[in-house]
Amino acid sequence: MPELESLTLCGCDDNDIWPQLVCGQLPRLRKLTLDRALAPWKWAPSQLAPLVSLSILGLQYGRWPSIDDFIFMLGSCTALETLTLHDAAPKLTWWNIGDEPRRLAILPSLRELELRGSIVDITTLITHLAPRMLRLITLNYCHADLGDALHAEEAVKQALRLLSRFSLMEMERLVLRLERHDRGPVAFITGCGHQQTPPCLVIHIDVNEIWPQSTSTVEGEEFESLLLHSLEGIPPLAPRRLDIEYIVPPQRMGVLSSRQWLRVFHCFPGITHLTIAGACAYVLLSELSISPSSSHRPLCPELKHLTFRAPSLDSASARALYRAVASRRVRNESLQTLTLNFRWPRTDHETHSLEQEIQTLRGLVEAENFHCSLQDTLQGL
Repeated sequence: MPELESLTLCGCDDNDIWPQLVCGQLPRLRKLTLDRALAPWKWAPSQLAPLVSLSILGLQYGRWPSIDDFIFMLGSCTALETLTLHDAAPKLTWWNIGDEPRRLAILPSLRELELRGSIVDITTLITHLAPRMLRLITLNYCHADLGDALHAEEAVKQALRLLSRFSLMEMERLVLRLERHDRGPVAFITGCGHQQTPPCLVIHIDVNEIWPQSTSTVEGEEFESLLLHSLEGIPPLAPRRLDIEYIVPPQRMGVLSSRQWLRVFHCFPGITHLTIAGACAYVLLSELSISPSSSHRPLCPELKHLTFRAPSLDSASARALYRAVASRRVRNESLQTLTLNFRWPRTDHETHSLEQEIQTLRGLVEAENFHCSLQDTLQGL
């Protein structure tokens, strides 16, 4: 097998010969996946140095490394371009977030990083990584005993700072997702640089995983602390495209107020394309309206393309959307395109009402630039 370039190992044991085989008989090996393999941090540096892709998908129970051993292993991967770690970070319950690392893994060639595990484990590991060419990062935080709101907030901060150091200023597209799962990660962040198509940054925060519905109520200030305060101290974000998917259960409809969304929009002054989706996403639209008497510069002054997706176009959504678009037209901030996407109404009365709302909105942009699609279901809503 001397020509083998990609290998997956599953469940190695103490007497396994694969580490020696990788080193001695697979000189062309460049991609290695270890699925619950035994102690890869004990391998010789020469076994890891040629790899361009390394995936460690879990560790055998009770075989957790020290942070020094783990960082030494990663530091040996000098040619590594893609690193994936799933539930493989050192278990450090004693670690204090904000502590300075004793050792750094430089990873000079790393372009793609994917980490999945508990908040504390991942934030600890992030502080020990210093990649120089990072373009794509995915962090999947899992709720654990130590994964309270404080750790979640710090995790988001560290992830955004990591992105801002290496690739955030090259971002052209940002996707902000707020959604509810019965079980899911506390935060999910994906960023990629200008060489990817399309360049994007994804922030996913699971409200109910931090504040379980059965035990507590989400207060706006708490959520603001988690999401908005995480942006403090970060260089100005300059994506050209912003997608906000505002999906929360009805009983938590006001988890983020229009005032708080105002702060979100202030973070992204240069966007030209905006997509707003969700059952109660109309609260975002009210902040895009421009008062005729206002002397202040409007939010998102470069905005030219607006897409609104929702389960239905009710009167509140229609009024908010009309005010947002019409007020910009009065101030010579007209949109170039307006795209609407809704479910089919269930009754003839609802269909007639929807047609009237659509006709009113149609006159706000050039006819060829108005797009409205109705379908049976909307993906993600």
